[in-house]
Amino acid sequence: DTIGNTHDLADAMMKFIIAPASPPQVILDFLGAVALAHDLIVTPVALAWNLEISLLLLTMLVMSEVYWSIDIVVSFRTGYYHQGELEMSAANIARRYIRTTFFLDLAINTVGWLGVVLWFLSLHRSLLTFTRVSRLLRVLAVGRFFRLNDVATRFAKRYAGRNGHLVLQVVELVLFIVYVNHFLGCSWFAMARLYGGDVTWIESLPHDKEDEDIIYLYLTAFHWSLTQMTPGSMQVNATNRYERLFNILALLFGVCFFSSLISTLSGKMARISIERDERNQMLQMLKRFLQQKHVTATLASSIEKQVIQRMNIVKPIAVEDVPALALVSHSLRAELNLEFFEPLLIRHCIFRLIRSLDRTIVHMICSQGIESRTFAGGNSLFIMGSEAEAAYVVASGGVHYALIPELILDDDSGVVDLPPGTWLSEAALWTQWTHVGTAEANTGTEVAVLSSVKIMRLLKNHSIITPFLVEYSDQFLERVVTAAPPRAPWPTDLAVPFADFGEILQSMSLDMRILVGKLALRTLKFRISPGQALTELRDEVKSGRCTLVESSSGEIERVVVVTTLKLCAGKNIFVQLGKWLSGRAEADCKLLGTKQLERESPNGAVNRLIYEELGHVADGVTLLHMESSVEVKESARFRIRTKYMKTVYTAELAAACKMNFPRASITSELESSGNGILRRPSMRRTEIREVFFFRVGASIIL
Repeated sequence: DTIGNTHDLADAMMKFIIAPASPPQVILDFLGAVALAHDLIVTPVALAWNLEISLLLLTMLVMSEVYWSIDIVVSFRTGYYHQGELEMSAANIARRYIRTTFFLDLAINTVGWLGVVLWFLSLHRSLLTFTRVSRLLRVLAVGRFFRLNDVATRFAKRYAGRNGHLVLQVVELVLFIVYVNHFLGCSWFAMARLYGGDVTWIESLPHDKEDEDIIYLYLTAFHWSLTQMTPGSMQVNATNRYERLFNILALLFGVCFFSSLISTLSGKMARISIERDERNQMLQMLKRFLQQKHVTATLASSIEKQVIQRMNIVKPIAVEDVPALALVSHSLRAELNLEFFEPLLIRHCIFRLIRSLDRTIVHMICSQGIESRTFAGGNSLFIMGSEAEAAYVVASGGVHYALIPELILDDDSGVVDLPPGTWLSEAALWTQWTHVGTAEANTGTEVAVLSSVKIMRLLKNHSIITPFLVEYSDQFLERVVTAAPPRAPWPTDLAVPFADFGEILQSMSLDMRILVGKLALRTLKFRISPGQALTELRDEVKSGRCTLVESSSGEIERVVVVTTLKLCAGKNIFVQLGKWLSGRAEADCKLLGTKQLERESPNGAVNRLIYEELGHVADGVTLLHMESSVEVKESARFRIRTKYMKTVYTAELAAACKMNFPRASITSELESSGNGILRRPSMRRTEIREVFFFRVGASIIL
């Protein structure tokens, strides 16, 4: 119960993890942009003009700090992408945030709240000094400027196309230039306030302008800052040595930094112009082509609209788009491919196993058997009915998959959006496979393509891997061939029923299970201290009583595969009530079930169960449908995860079949007897009218 409650709590906590592109994150980004604008604009003005506290200013300050306090908490619950895979683990999110910007955010937020507190305390005149200190500390809030770039980047990825992304970059540069001048102008005014003992530039203003309101003084300071960055001029000049020094530093800053910003801005504007011209030329060429071929107006309009739409989609950079990679040596390219593809490859247990057996094979697969392809939104990875020559792994972006209508079940739409890390068409690696659906890129998508021919050529002569893959492929093929309703759903490009690595391994020969178990034990012994539990686990693996695997996430787990039968006769359910051991009955109420034998599939297991346990009525049993469930618990004995993979077949017993079993009546003596058969909590809510039983081995079947 404790373990189950822990899993329920973990599932509940997952509901509070925010995906990076989800609507709540969009709202938070918008609020963050507003809060940033407030901090970046108000803070320099408040420091320079030594503004007195007002209800409006205090309200805005408190609201800003409340948002940033909430933002720290939310950052611990916001997922992120790592190597193309969406990471939604709370522990990993917290670890990454603490390593990056947590302490900076905490410092700035703490200083902000300190400023609020000191501002309240400054209502008493004796604490005026503390107020000035708090305002100086508010300079740290300017450090949040770099957060604005993160918000803008997420917005560009989510909404902007290729040209829109360039325009947004230009807007960012213009806003940055304006803000630099805003900050510089406020600093110029602060110089006059700070060194008020000398003659300042404020006093050099015309007498009727010297005491003007804050707006005129701010615009004058902002105008002065612009003249330091451009060839412009104005009548405001430095009047003391401090202002002269500041003026010189501003000019040096403008020469070294501002000129580079202007050149960058000009370059991006020129790039936008060039891309617009190329776009117009492509569209003009398309129109001329359609006109010369006498394409109908309706079809031509549809083609033009689709082309315009797809031209605005940002496509990921492909290897062929980087000419510099042609200069990289073969060995470095192999290392680069390994870094690209290995994290995607080992998400499949069988390739993680191959890496444990021979890491060189994985190097060869990554350099010779996999290639990266990029797809613009709407482009097809494959279409239904085509012969599959490769498997696919989504590296970044997303894929929209639509199943062929003939294979769609009643409770399924047949359409699904696939996130990064998803495998498609794995069956092409182990069988001759024909696509039963169509996969299209949602947006700019990068996909790793695993060539079945190339990979099999690399693996065919390995003394250990080849025999394992031959047996694995045989088991995989059997599941493809036998998967059909009602015994199982149809196999698709996304999944083949009962083809989980642990399920297939459970059906393989004892030698292969021991091989995989020993490799898992080798990994496990480096993670836990040696002891009696590890020794017992090793003995179970060697005897074949335990199936031990390394999961796709790298965790070691025991796999238990069980096939059960829910046999119904009208409203009644046929169950096992107890076991007959040592001359007495012991309570063990459950559905009929069995473990899979060597080289046996779930369909084979349920057939064996029916004919061995219910041989006299087996011909009257009709399978209706099946349900699969996976439950993961921690083994209290071995302290490792145990995955229970249960397949429940629902069947109906024909009304003509007669249960000619010995019959027993339920008596009060039986109910109150000490054997506990009818005293289990699960039996208290069940109305039992008659009991039919017969003995099969040590079981009492009711």
